[in-house]
Amino acid sequence: MIAKAIDGVIDYTNIVKIDKYVKSIIPKGEYMDLTDESVVVFVPKTNENFVYEINGKLYNSIFTNSYEECIKLFNKKRYEQINLFDYMQE
Repeated sequence: MIAKAIDGVIDYTNIVKIDKYVKSIIPKGEYMDLTDESVVVFVPKTNENFVYEINGKLYNSIFTNSYEECIKLFNKKRYEQINLFDYMQE
């Protein structure tokens, strides 16, 4: 899939549906593109900055951590939630 830049900045050509790791950091994200150092997340358009068209709909882009860091954060949150739940059961 392609994210076509409306303002002519840069097009992203490796767009995929967002997964659970990145969605845990940016819940409103719908699509993502993995760059060398970060993940570009596409959320439904809320402003006029960094606007892209994907499948006929408009999105804003947000940069976040590297994909590996997103996975680590997801696992850390999950681990902390499990520990908190276990603690509450005692």
